[in-house]
Amino acid sequence: MLRVLVVDDDRDLADSLAQLLRLWGLDGCAAYGSLGALALLASFRPQVAVLDLSLPFIDGPHLAQALRAWPEPPGRLVALTGLGENEMPPGGRLLFDSLLRKPADPDELRALLEGYARELGG
Repeated sequence: MLRVLVVDDDRDLADSLAQLLRLWGLDGCAAYGSLGALALLASFRPQVAVLDLSLPFIDGPHLAQALRAWPEPPGRLVALTGLGENEMPPGGRLLFDSLLRKPADPDELRALLEGYARELGG
């Protein structure tokens, strides 16, 4: 079962998305910001992380860098944002495997995660 960490400072969005992932048979877990995500890494060990880009304290691109440097990093990072690609910090797009616009299209998200599950053996 693919383990997916959803990181957003909007608690309702993070919880709703994690619940949707569980309905799809995935192991979805919500973190309410970058600090919460870092606190969950060792115990949850996500295979995929879906990150809001506009997080307080540590923004999505910087959190992506921290996740990539983690001893057991997620295999895939997905940016979930209301920002346009041209509004992303320089080099930010290169940190992510995929970019989805808010609100995420459920069919697009599901297809993306199903592909990652096949690639990552989840």
